[in-house]
Amino acid sequence: MPSIADTLESVNRNLAEYHPELPGLLKLTKRSPNSRLVTHGKQQAVQELLDQLARDSRTRIGIIGNTGLLDTFLSFSSAKNFEEVHLIDDDRVTSYYAQSFGIQHPLSTKDLESRSLDAVVLDTSLRTSTRTRFESLALDNRLEVYPFDPQTHIDRHRQEIAEQIAGEINALQPDVLYLGHFAYFNLCKQSMILRKNGKKTAILLQIPNNMEFKEQYFDAMFTSHTDDILFCHILALLKVPLIHVQGWMTLSYLPLLIKAANKKSKIVCEFNDISSLFTDWKSFAMIWNKADARLEQISEEMLFRHMDGLIFNLAAPSAEALMRRYDSVLPKIEFHSYPVREFFAPPAPPGGAEKTPSEEFRLAFIGTLNASNLPKEFFGDVQLLPMLKRLVRQKIHCDIFLLPYQAKNNSLWDYSYFENSTPYFNILNGLPPDEITHALIDYDYGVMFYLFSDDFRVLPDHLQGILPTKFFTFMEAGIPVIVSEELAFVATIVRKHGLGVVVSQEDLDSLPALLASADRDTLCANIYRYREENVMDNHIVKLARLYDLVLAGGPEKGCKS
Repeated sequence: MPSIADTLESVNRNLAEYHPELPGLLKLTKRSPNSRLVTHGKQQAVQELLDQLARDSRTRIGIIGNTGLLDTFLSFSSAKNFEEVHLIDDDRVTSYYAQSFGIQHPLSTKDLESRSLDAVVLDTSLRTSTRTRFESLALDNRLEVYPFDPQTHIDRHRQEIAEQIAGEINALQPDVLYLGHFAYFNLCKQSMILRKNGKKTAILLQIPNNMEFKEQYFDAMFTSHTDDILFCHILALLKVPLIHVQGWMTLSYLPLLIKAANKKSKIVCEFNDISSLFTDWKSFAMIWNKADARLEQISEEMLFRHMDGLIFNLAAPSAEALMRRYDSVLPKIEFHSYPVREFFAPPAPPGGAEKTPSEEFRLAFIGTLNASNLPKEFFGDVQLLPMLKRLVRQKIHCDIFLLPYQAKNNSLWDYSYFENSTPYFNILNGLPPDEITHALIDYDYGVMFYLFSDDFRVLPDHLQGILPTKFFTFMEAGIPVIVSEELAFVATIVRKHGLGVVVSQEDLDSLPALLASADRDTLCANIYRYREENVMDNHIVKLARLYDLVLAGGPEKGCKS
């Protein structure tokens, strides 16, 4: 059974095989854990230490370490059984913070000589010179020293949790194990249909994001609570034939990290937004930073060399262009977030849906709402406030349903202010996929219309090739869509099947007349037919065939050269 250290060494060694810069850029072993799991590991260790001290009948103890360790000590009720608990530190700042935790008279090292303590707890993660000095003072004063190494306890806890989670996954023997930063609802829909066809699925997430909405779609669901080290160690212990990883812009390193941690499983990567289609690398570095841009650029290229199969959630020409750019011959398919029959809202009764230009239309937008202070050159299309104001001036109602894992916060203050100033706009909480479609039936159209400024720097390749998942949600709800003509792939589908209205930027200020001229009953009838013909049940065979091809070895991996 590999240790945590063995796993990290193996991961970095394997990453170096892909590209020499990857281990340095990832800095995996230097990441600061920030998770409830790690916190629990520390608390568990503190509890064990308190129990040991209590058994030894220690009544006066000192803690040589930081205020975080002291705070953890005091959070346990058993700590109240001690007559005295002191922080021992010569630093005035540390002493000041110690007082905020209720320690009125923090001890200095000099107090070790005069205070009648029974034992001291020494944080061995302190720098060597400080640790040696404090330890010597404690021993000189004949105090029993209880060493406490937070990292050792945390790694031990990681080891236990990793073995537990990996053991449960291996025992389940899933046909497909999904992995991701958090669970995009598309994965839920795929898993739902695969299970209908007799497959077992499980999912391991880095973030426990709305798991209560999603656990019904998998046979088992697990999380590493944002702890990358734990995540890698779980992967190293897995014995599953196939892993389906969710790729994402700014997270292109994740599939490589998974491959580096687990070379036994076949790995299929599903692409959603792709960085090099979104903008050029120089602009990418402006949005994030140079290191992230370099990591993303290297990772994207490596994905086309080292995965076992690729899934593109975008138009075929865009996917083909990427394959040619990276000279890749990996097995691939085009696969979208197709409608799921179980989510269909009931058809509206015919008639009564038509409106005149003087009547008020009700529109709905679903998805992430970006704050207005983000760079407009890259996020201006999904900063909806300017568009909302133009709609409201025409007495068009437009409500926004946030994603279930996005909440109103201070970054959306200007949207909230606008919401309070007009009855024509509301920000509503997001709903899971089996509920949102029934909420949408009260609206006339779904919004897939955006404003694009002259200085907009998102590449046309991105806009023309994407097929957002919200499109299929509107189809499941049975309501037509208003689509910007710049979204060429979506616009082509809408025109071909009669699923809504395609509009130009100039059409926004005459939208009521344009919508009133559409035959909404016919549009709805077309939607009912389209969604029935394109349910995911009819497409899942493509995904299953890709899995089989990958498991069988597929064509020669990597690139032509």
